[in-house]
Amino acid sequence: METLRKKLYEEKWNYKNRDALIDKLQKESYDIIIIG
Repeated sequence: METLRKKLYEEKWNYKNRDALIDKLQKESYDIIIIG
């Protein structure tokens, strides 16, 4: 979760990349669930 938060803060939160960022976070969370 620490790395996910860092990536959130590194990304510029705007409407252009909001959907892409959410999609990326969902994929990463899904991978974490599978690995965990």
